[in-house]
Amino acid sequence: MFRTITLSDEIEAAQRTFQELLKRSLPERRPHTVGFQGRSREVEVQTNGDLWYTHRIVEPPDTLKHWNAFGRLRPGSSSNIIVEVNIVPSGINRRIAGVFAKEDDGAVALFHRGRIGGGRKGIGPGAFLSWYDSRPNNRRLGVDDDSRPLRAILVAPLHEADFYPSLRHFVLEVQAFKEQAA
Repeated sequence: MFRTITLSDEIEAAQRTFQELLKRSLPERRPHTVGFQGRSREVEVQTNGDLWYTHRIVEPPDTLKHWNAFGRLRPGSSSNIIVEVNIVPSGINRRIAGVFAKEDDGAVALFHRGRIGGGRKGIGPGAFLSWYDSRPNNRRLGVDDDSRPLRAILVAPLHEADFYPSLRHFVLEVQAFKEQAA
């Protein structure tokens, strides 16, 4: 069974591994206009021509977190964020959707609690999880979240062979939900 990682050094090691795997999967770095919450900003993204990723550390007064944003590349125009998989650098914050968890054998994976937003009617955590649970290939697994059971969505295992296909599957599922809800 997977257990939430709460120690800061283990979370930071998992975040570094996650970013290294992203560098290999999305090897090109380029400026790209990213749209979010009714505005847009040019940021540096990593891409493979299909998915893009950007990261920054968000400092207080907001919740301290690793902001990991994903979208689909649309050359020549801005691309909206499809999903964020944010991570707190220590402990547990159940308002933050991303969580690293470790299996008994030491394997680490990135999970998402299902807190999908989008600022539009019909898009929210309850609607997403209901929709996602009905999908034939859903990957919602049990995670021991500090002795509180959690059914979280497997975003990606942190090993090279399955990393990118799993990550891409998750991003495309969230995209399909948002398009269907719109």
